[in-house]
Amino acid sequence: MDMLIQRGQSPEYPSIYAFNTFFYPRLSSSGYSSVKRWTKKVDLFAKDMVLIPLHLEIHWALAVIDFRQKTICYYDSMNGRKNSILQLMLNYLQEERMDKKREKFDTFGWQLKLVQDIPQQRNGFDCGVFACIFAEHLARGLVKDEIKKTSTSKCRSSYPPFPFSQDNMPYFRKRMIYEILTGKLLQ
Repeated sequence: MDMLIQRGQSPEYPSIYAFNTFFYPRLSSSGYSSVKRWTKKVDLFAKDMVLIPLHLEIHWALAVIDFRQKTICYYDSMNGRKNSILQLMLNYLQEERMDKKREKFDTFGWQLKLVQDIPQQRNGFDCGVFACIFAEHLARGLVKDEIKKTSTSKCRSSYPPFPFSQDNMPYFRKRMIYEILTGKLLQ
């Protein structure tokens, strides 16, 4: 995720902030006051996109706040339905805005979306890789616009928005290892 943030500093990519894996468990169990200092040096509202890796006991998913599209989306490779996570993220934005900017967060036009018709895992161990690859594709802008523009709370696309499947996970696993070891994202 740190490498996605770094790449997002380049003008050809969306500006990105990514929380670490402890953010969601802390926010959900202890509330905003327990995480408000985590963004002391970051203006989330100046970013295009915020990535939130979600550790859900024995499963990984991804939440994405997209300030350009006014959406908070939930991506789950096991097609889970977690509306409460989306609402928690919206509440977080409201509290963050009030705390950091001393003004109300305008929720008008914002949509909370459970994204469907995305690649699904066919095993019990690739969820973390899926979450990372969803984040990578979104941070690169490689996702079809239909997923972003739909006005329903359950996003559906007429064709796959992500150009990969379960069959690609061994490749992505090796690629991620390479990128971590070299400290550089591949194109």
